[in-house]
Amino acid sequence: MNRTFSYQKGDEKGIFKLWNRVFGDLLEKNDIFKIDRKWWKWRVLKNPNGKPKIFLEKDERGRVVAHHMIEPFKIFLNGKEKKAFLSTLTMADKNYRGFGILNLVNCSLKSANAEGAISYGFPNKNSLLIFEKFGWKIVGDIPILIRALNPFFYLLDGGNPSSLGVVKEIDCFDKRIDNFIRRLKVSRFCIIRDSAYLNWKYGESSLKRYQKIILERDGKVVGCAVFRDSKINGIKTGIILEIFAENPENFDALISFIIERFKKSGMKMISCFMINNGFYYTRLKKKWFFKLPKFLLPKRNVFVIVSDDPEVLNIKNWYLSYGDWDCF
Repeated sequence: MNRTFSYQKGDEKGIFKLWNRVFGDLLEKNDIFKIDRKWWKWRVLKNPNGKPKIFLEKDERGRVVAHHMIEPFKIFLNGKEKKAFLSTLTMADKNYRGFGILNLVNCSLKSANAEGAISYGFPNKNSLLIFEKFGWKIVGDIPILIRALNPFFYLLDGGNPSSLGVVKEIDCFDKRIDNFIRRLKVSRFCIIRDSAYLNWKYGESSLKRYQKIILERDGKVVGCAVFRDSKINGIKTGIILEIFAENPENFDALISFIIERFKKSGMKMISCFMINNGFYYTRLKKKWFFKLPKFLLPKRNVFVIVSDDPEVLNIKNWYLSYGDWDCF
């Protein structure tokens, strides 16, 4: 009979072993995260919004056989800030799937509700039915846009666009990014990317190397992006994790800079999440990005949330990116 626990110091050893049993083979073809002490020190212990809540199932020998974690973040809901929990790392040993995960998801939802927080996540197909059982609603599938990096498209790119600004590479985001993100209002609903979040997510982790840029005009930030070299299914793929701009011209300047960097680093493809709800999506399409058809998707990229509000449940009201997901 399995037993449900909240995390206690030392349980991370069992969590690392469980991750290796469940997902370890993903590292062979995909440049994604690895759950180990470095990851733990950064992701669990240094989140600027607080420590995650972790729930475990253990077998009779005390071995961790199922795991579920919710991470605290801040979210914009129609211009107001609200606490939110990202549901992530739902995993179970192949011999213990079913009731264990059901119980852990239920525990995490009760914990989030007790704090009056929004719960959201990106469950895989094995977990989706469990989430739906407890009232999580499907907001929609997140489109993946891709473009090839080859000489044919280089000819179509043309020259660098006029953006009325200068693209600068940076090591960290300063406080100007806070004002930029808050005045931008890229969408009605969005996880808040302030300087504390961005520097933690893309600066304090020693596991991956991210490139960070801002678009600056008259000393003011008018655009920013985070991207990195990666690989998906063994193909060298540039990943755009975050991108924000005030207008189409500034967005084009950021994308052109990123494309040139990925060319130089030998990437064969570029990929990003982008919902079709504004000029970000249309400008990417003009830069020869294409929506990946469902039959080519490695898995369904479904976004779920606990809400009955029809506006919250409309995917076009959201900004979501690879940065919201926990793999890159």
